[in-house]
Amino acid sequence: MTRWEYAMLSDPDSGTDAITFSHPQGEDLVKEWSGQLTRGLKAENSNRSFLHLNFSHVTRLRVCGMLGDRGWELAGFSTLTGGHAYWMFKRQLAE
Repeated sequence: MTRWEYAMLSDPDSGTDAITFSHPQGEDLVKEWSGQLTRGLKAENSNRSFLHLNFSHVTRLRVCGMLGDRGWELAGFSTLTGGHAYWMFKRQLAE
């Protein structure tokens, strides 16, 4: 049976620009993303399960592309009343 992990990208109109992971990621997650996004990631507020983004310095397209480069596929998108937007990604868990 295939098992999945999920990552939800939310935009600033949804409260916090962030990626929330269903499972903790690798030890170097914050370091790796910080090196590529520089001011686009608030590293001091990030950890293995949560990346605090700064969409004033990085685009949603760049973040979605970085997730795709790491094996995540877009599983869904929703816009709620008030403009709150969420992108849901999934990736197969390693056995």
